[in-house]
Amino acid sequence: MDFFCGSFASLAYPLKELRKIQQRATIWITGTFHTLPTWGIKAITELILIYLHIQKISRRHQLCISSLSTNHVINFIL
Repeated sequence: MDFFCGSFASLAYPLKELRKIQQRATIWITGTFHTLPTWGIKAITELILIYLHIQKISRRHQLCISSLSTNHVINFIL
């Protein structure tokens, strides 16, 4: 996973925790609304995985930063 700045090892634990939270929330939602088993499976499979969502956000951020001019104020801050 090359989308993060720095090493992936330092982010392994937080990503694991986020995956657990996402799994618990999904199970809670499907249980709370008493969905049919097939609907529950469909809802779970349609969720974007948390690390893929973070990857998408990271790429968008990199694209925004790279599209700024070289003398932009944000480039001086970074």
